[in-house]
Amino acid sequence: CNYIAYSQEVNHRKNNSEHPFFFSPKSHDPNFLKSAAFPDKSFYQQKSEWKHIIDTTWGEGASLEEKLEIFNLFAIDVYDNFCNFNTLKLNYDSLYVHYFNMINDSTSKGAFASIMARFAAYLKDAHATALDLTVLGTEQNPGVPDFYPGLPYLFTGTYCPTEHSGIVTTVLPDSTTLVLRAVPNHPLHLEPGDIILGYEGVPWKNLVRELIDSGIPWCATLTGGCKSADTYQYLSGAGLNWHLFNTIDILKYAGNDTVHLSLEPMVTLNLPQTPSNEQMPVKNIPFPNAGYTTPATAVTYGIMENTNIGYIFLATEESYADQQFFEAVDSLKNTDALIIDMRWNGDGNATFENAFNVLFNEYQKTLATVYRCDYTTFDLCQYGSGTQYQINGKNPDYYDRPIAVLLGPSCWGMGEIIAHRLKYHPMVRFFGASSNGSLGGGLSIDNFQNWSLYYPYLDMYYTNDPGNYLNLKEFPIDYPVWFNKDDVAKGIDPIVEKARQWINNLTYGHSLVLNPPFFFSENDTIKATATIENPNKHDVSAMLIVENQEGELVDSIMMTPLIGDKNNIWQAERIIKDVDKNLYWISLRVNDQTDSS
Repeated sequence: CNYIAYSQEVNHRKNNSEHPFFFSPKSHDPNFLKSAAFPDKSFYQQKSEWKHIIDTTWGEGASLEEKLEIFNLFAIDVYDNFCNFNTLKLNYDSLYVHYFNMINDSTSKGAFASIMARFAAYLKDAHATALDLTVLGTEQNPGVPDFYPGLPYLFTGTYCPTEHSGIVTTVLPDSTTLVLRAVPNHPLHLEPGDIILGYEGVPWKNLVRELIDSGIPWCATLTGGCKSADTYQYLSGAGLNWHLFNTIDILKYAGNDTVHLSLEPMVTLNLPQTPSNEQMPVKNIPFPNAGYTTPATAVTYGIMENTNIGYIFLATEESYADQQFFEAVDSLKNTDALIIDMRWNGDGNATFENAFNVLFNEYQKTLATVYRCDYTTFDLCQYGSGTQYQINGKNPDYYDRPIAVLLGPSCWGMGEIIAHRLKYHPMVRFFGASSNGSLGGGLSIDNFQNWSLYYPYLDMYYTNDPGNYLNLKEFPIDYPVWFNKDDVAKGIDPIVEKARQWINNLTYGHSLVLNPPFFFSENDTIKATATIENPNKHDVSAMLIVENQEGELVDSIMMTPLIGDKNNIWQAERIIKDVDKNLYWISLRVNDQTDSS
């Protein structure tokens, strides 16, 4: 491309090891109607005036020289350092020329904010942002042309969408929006189970594309890396953009009627910051505040009512989360099962070594990080020693009960890294939907006041599968399930219920005991007992697997039920012969032959 002067100049770049700078957009002014009338025509209804409204709302803005400086510095840094060119297969030169040619002397402040946001959105990563904070920090009063196709993530001091809308929503497979929670006495009387179809008679999925193409400034934060998350995030802001319209179309759960409601009552909504997480409440376990109040809590936990199932909400990997997650896991290590809810989980830098030492009792290499090691090519090289994400599990703790991990498209960054590391635990299964697909860290450009410029420069891979990079990939979910209006209207979280069903019906072994734990003679006898849970009385077999420290199979020993025992105890014995003096792992494998699991 003739326009880019490629460079290795890096002194303006800043490695942000925790997360991008997410800002705090302002909600609407609840006293708006005291000084102004609700518009006769919404922004959406004034299509012929869209450019004029956008241009005049914030004025001319910076000079052409400054606009090109901002655009080019971001574009060059992305070209030099962006890690996903090979995976994304992006024609970057053409993209650059397209948006460069849109910038001229007459490009207004609002129009330039839109150009930068759209340019960054093509990077398809939650770490990619190019935001004019003065534009997107404007109060979202009726008619103000700013647009939120996805939900800004909740971090310290950042915006909670419930302030503006009074509801927490999620996206259904048909692209409509389901109300999960609503504040009491909602101005539009919205309730859990209601569905937002769109505005002014137009489906929301059509409005999203129409508004982006309009040139409206928009907040491209938390765009999706993988395809499912990207689609989801573009649709997830339905309740957040009512200020662009005059009427909203709702399918009421009660009565199954479609109603078209005036949005004027929404202006009086006046709420404090509250969680906007796409999760249903669990009795006696509050949601984490993740920094929107002090003191910050990244983790909340407890035991589910009438069960011995531990439940953990894990909202972020910020540094203060490290001790909190360890305390949760350590407190719940004697439960019959764990549910770790990461459906609303952001970035950070905590690797949870102490918590993983409770969950695991063995060493595992897991993930390694790569970066652009030569700005003249798209080749990637290993970043760091590769030991940051290894699991150093230690005795005596080991959690050998079922662990259900709940994921969704609003889990990204370090949250996804934690999920990928949990895959190495043999008792873990994943429920919900794919996480975001944005694992790597990012670099920020701090040259320009009131701008948040940030882009991804790291990718990751499993150490046993080099070259198969994880950014932009769907996370493999064992039990795909999402919300539905019938369960939500009844206060039931279907993802949690699916996890509980799996826990309550799983055939598995635990509490493996060797007697004695050390053997000194070839003729010593290994005696082992274990408990085999078989809640549905299926046909079951159990085997001990003996491996050396390199993971090579040394022996296998069948187990049999202890005759006359009513506590599900199984046993095995084996005289040691032809085994070298060494340290070995003995694992228990239980096969449910009825359902082939």
